[in-house]
Amino acid sequence: MASGVKLTIHYNGTIVVDGGTLQNADLVLNSGCQVIIMNNGRINMASGKTFNAPVGAIVDISHGTIN
Repeated sequence: MASGVKLTIHYNGTIVVDGGTLQNADLVLNSGCQVIIMNNGRINMASGKTFNAPVGAIVDISHGTIN
């Protein structure tokens, strides 16, 4: 992703990383959203950003990583 861009996943929204890499990510997750990582997919967070899933968000990592 471009520097300074936030990706917001709203209630009932889903992001799927299937075998690829979401690089330089600044994710904003809302309760009721879903994050799915499979087939060795990766989410690499932007410098200084951490992955934070609020209560009610579903994070399903069948095969992959979040760094």
